Amino acid sequence: MKLFHYIILPVNIIVAVLFIFSSVAQFLPSAYYWQLSFLTTFFPVFFILNMLFLAYWIFFASKYILISSIALLIAFPNYKRLFSPFEREAIAPDDCQTIQLFSYNTMTLDYYKKASKNNALKFLKSIDADVMCLQEIGWKNSGEHLKKNDITNALKAYPHNKFFITQASSYGTYGIATFSKHPIVNYQRIDFGNSFNSAMVTDLKIGGDTIRLINCHLESNGLTMHDREMLNDSTTNRRIITNTLKKLRIASRIRSEQADTIASIIKSSPYPTVVCGDFNDTAFSYTYHVISNTLNDTFTGSGCGAGFTFFDHLFRFRIDYILTDKRWGYRHFRIWKEDFSDHKPISCELIIK
Repeated sequence: MKLFHYIILPVNIIVAVLFIFSSVAQFLPSAYYWQLSFLTTFFPVFFILNMLFLAYWIFFASKYILISSIALLIAFPNYKRLFSPFEREAIAPDDCQTIQLFSYNTMTLDYYKKASKNNALKFLKSIDADVMCLQEIGWKNSGEHLKKNDITNALKAYPHNKFFITQASSYGTYGIATFSKHPIVNYQRIDFGNSFNSAMVTDLKIGGDTIRLINCHLESNGLTMHDREMLNDSTTNRRIITNTLKKLRIASRIRSEQADTIASIIKSSPYPTVVCGDFNDTAFSYTYHVISNTLNDTFTGSGCGAGFTFFDHLFRFRIDYILTDKRWGYRHFRIWKEDFSDHKPISCELIIK
């Protein structure tokens, strides 16, 4: 047994150190420390492994329990971003305004299906929200496929809308869109300078208040299905791994810069601000830390259960968010179960105080 302890001990130390790095990486710009940013993806894995190591040492060699205990203690402030044990209710005063906000990366909205057969579009039509923020929305420009008019007609309950088209070709049109039942009094595109990802600012007039809403779709890692298949292949060579790491490094740097841009817009906003959308980064990342620094994460305050919003085979990540002004209340955060996309829709009721 002692021999086994000496084998498992260095593994425990390595996992504990990696867990600590994945916990503190959020404070370091991923443009320069992209390796640490990459580690944040595995935060839940490191957490589970350290719990297992801790249980093992408790039963077989208690003198080593400090290794994982220290790592778990350092990471403690981050746990609520991954799992919320119960939903906390916020009470809305009688004289306050509430907004039902819905956000969804639609994965092109299944645009090869025309409106009459498009279940993803029918789902959006069934949502009763005040504001709907859509990322990676798409439509075709010809043939028996989904058209832009089909989308606006299906969502006519939202008379105010803005689109930011980031890519248009013979294959289709892509971008982000914000639909609102409240007037949009100002609109600003945030062009990140690439062909697919972007963000937009819309100032909404709600009663006597004006709020600033930022709809984000930040840089993805750009891994194609071919890349993923090659990584799962046991014969994958060093060149494939090197190219994949290069993509991750570039994406991490770009997201870091995008996050800084969004943070500066939040800081200079003359109105209470809400940020939502697909960050393509975990809740332990620099991207999340910079954007959420002056806002409240509605999942951690009113969600329940695991916060996973992105599903890719066995992998589960939380990369979609609704962040709200600290002066406001919020309740009923929800991760919808619909599977028309690789992302899950999210929604929350915001309480304007």
